[in-house]
Amino acid sequence: MKSPRLVRVRGIYDAQNRKVGTARADDDQVVLGDRVVPRVIEVEFDGVGGLPGVAFTIDSGDGSPKCDSMRFQRVEGGREVTDEDLAIAGRRRGEWIDAVVAGFADRLERTPDGEYRAIRVMDSAEVEQIRLTLDRQRHRRKMTPEFLQGVADDWHAAGEEKEWDGRRKNRAVEIANARGVTTRQAHRWIREARSRGFIPEEEDGSND
Repeated sequence: MKSPRLVRVRGIYDAQNRKVGTARADDDQVVLGDRVVPRVIEVEFDGVGGLPGVAFTIDSGDGSPKCDSMRFQRVEGGREVTDEDLAIAGRRRGEWIDAVVAGFADRLERTPDGEYRAIRVMDSAEVEQIRLTLDRQRHRRKMTPEFLQGVADDWHAAGEEKEWDGRRKNRAVEIANARGVTTRQAHRWIREARSRGFIPEEEDGSND
């Protein structure tokens, strides 16, 4: 295994803090576009302040980084693992993967003799750009016609529900809660579903 790299991932426990952990990978690498990344990355965050620790494995063997496994661990004297911990993992798993893989993504450059070599990326701005690219690719892969039809079904179902005072519920909020994502992400899905014709154009007074 290579020497561990420090990784900082926003949202391990909340969206504002960055919890520092370690990530390790061996020399087996795969090509992702103009980058090379380890085939498997092992990530571990120790529990702090009584909060559980979390460890997960990222596998990019098929050309698309995925969470292969995830485990929460209660620390001695700390609280138990709760449903909220699992919900956070469900909402932010993709963000964690993107942040870690970006920290390992070396630039693939062609040498004058026609060979390729991997150049270690040290610039934080370039690492952030890699993370954003991975994020866009992940969302494009996810938004298949079948997925968007499911979003549309949820959108129509949410429109039939009412608040206690008779107002129609906010559909994006309902979809976000049902699917364990942020409201911003739900709005992105709704826009994409609408642009592809799965959801009708906005009407006056719409609440989505």
